[in-house]
Amino acid sequence: MEDRYHLALGYGGDRGASAWFEWNFRCLIGQENKADFAARDKFIQDFVSATENGQEYVIGAPDPSADYVRAFAEFGKKALGEREDLFVFYILEDASAPSNQFRIYLKKDDPEAELPEYQMYVDGFDVPRDALVWMQEQIGCRFYVTEDRAEMMIEFPYQGPEELPVIQ
Repeated sequence: MEDRYHLALGYGGDRGASAWFEWNFRCLIGQENKADFAARDKFIQDFVSATENGQEYVIGAPDPSADYVRAFAEFGKKALGEREDLFVFYILEDASAPSNQFRIYLKKDDPEAELPEYQMYVDGFDVPRDALVWMQEQIGCRFYVTEDRAEMMIEFPYQGPEELPVIQ
């Protein structure tokens, strides 16, 4: 079952927003130095001059359990809260039929029900159930759907301080 799907991370929208997202994600995972403003400015300038608005960009994720897969979702959630001109998504590609690709779009938090950083609203209702199950098993996340099927959420395991024990 492991080779049933291939995972990729995607984003797009306004080319300036996409450049901003790519640079900051690279810094987050240690590929770039956030303090190197000259490198940042050059990267963003090169990115914007070589791309068009509305383009989608994809980062392959050969190891779905890698830390950057979760970091992508957590940073994507934060970025969507800061940038209206951006979209962020996961792609699941059927390994036996690469033309079958399914997308799970991250959504901005509802201002009235803000979720912790490890929980994100998503739009993945068109993704087959077995693809969602595969993603849960490979990444270690969980998908939830409200009873009325109005909302879908992805949740990663909590990684904060240990909860205090309950006195019995």
